[in-house]
Amino acid sequence: MYLLRKIYHLMQHVYTWRLSTARPGGCNRSFILTRLTCFVRRLHWYSTTLRRSALGLIALSLTTELPAFSEETIRLATRVDLPPYVEKQARSGIEIDLVTAIFKKIGKKIEFVQLPRIRMIQSFDNAAIDGILTQNVTVSEVGCATDWYLQHQNVALSLADTDLVVADLLDIRNLSTISFDGATKYLGKNFRDAVSQNPRYIESPDQANHIKLVYNKRFDIVVGDRRILRLAQSAYFKKTGDYKELKTHYIMPPSLYHARFHDKAMCTEFNQALQKLKETGVYAEITSRYDNPIVASIHRR
Repeated sequence: MYLLRKIYHLMQHVYTWRLSTARPGGCNRSFILTRLTCFVRRLHWYSTTLRRSALGLIALSLTTELPAFSEETIRLATRVDLPPYVEKQARSGIEIDLVTAIFKKIGKKIEFVQLPRIRMIQSFDNAAIDGILTQNVTVSEVGCATDWYLQHQNVALSLADTDLVVADLLDIRNLSTISFDGATKYLGKNFRDAVSQNPRYIESPDQANHIKLVYNKRFDIVVGDRRILRLAQSAYFKKTGDYKELKTHYIMPPSLYHARFHDKAMCTEFNQALQKLKETGVYAEITSRYDNPIVASIHRR
């Protein structure tokens, strides 16, 4: 509308200039016409000119591409740093890179807002944030849930040379076991039941130290996320040069995580972009970008 008003004012100036330099409709004092005839010709000239101008403005408004308004940034609640999933204040990590690639495919800007888990949920439930990441699909009914986009594979690791048979959760009931702080809360009821009667089960936050304790045979197994434990093993190797082969036991199904949004259309767009990433190999490229260096550092001696 601003553009149309500028054109209209410009044309008014042109008309004024023409009126000052010529008599519209061919009327001037040299013609032998009555005042009435001259007045009618002037009216006809004015109406014709204004009609043509109006049509020109309408055509211009239909064909001129006006600048698009910039879209609002989507604010996403995410967890505090947890390498290799979230790193460097949510500037990198498997989860951060995946979600960034998804929204790049959608064509929307995003802002990651790092919060403790409880505050993440509160902020989303109160509509103070547009979306929330790393959610169990069954926990909440607020907003809409996307397809799963990230999985955590919780496993048990043991020294390879001990030849322990750990096929499922029942097998860890009689093994000395160490896991991360809060494992009985986050790994589900089956895990909690399996270790509840195990007097040699403990939890502690320092997962790098867990590797050392298993190396030194203070514990039979360590339980936790596969990527996080392998990263801890890699960090311990870089720090001490000490490396021992660990066997992976898949004692639990993977935990699948979803995003939630208040806007149902956003869930649909997210799912479509996620599917494209999987079809084109971008999804696998992002995850392997983090998995391969961990594996390489462990086996590099």
